[in-house]
Amino acid sequence: MTTTDRPDQTPAEAEATGATEAVEEEAHRTFVDIVRKELEALAGRVDMLRVDAALARMASRDEVETLRRQLGEQRDAVRRRIDDLAGASTSAWGALRDGVDRALGELRSAVERARREVTRSDAPE
Repeated sequence: MTTTDRPDQTPAEAEATGATEAVEEEAHRTFVDIVRKELEALAGRVDMLRVDAALARMASRDEVETLRRQLGEQRDAVRRRIDDLAGASTSAWGALRDGVDRALGELRSAVERARREVTRSDAPE
């Protein structure tokens, strides 16, 4: 039995009740449509987060590669200084040794900074 079949309602009341139910059903459908669209939009945003995360990892890889290249160049410079030191005369050896110590200390510090930076950027998501 529907509300329009109730014997205690007048035809006008039954019509009003039917109209109200139709409006409520339409409001329900509209709400469901809006919520579904919002859910789809949120799903799209979640997908974009995946893309953003992938891009961030790529950027981190690029940064790590840049750091690695810079440290390699710095290592090569220290290696050249050590080679110069190995072939230096006794009188030049003291001055060259200080330069090698300084360059090696800078490389050590740079490697440690790079390690901290890479460790921080590779933290779990």
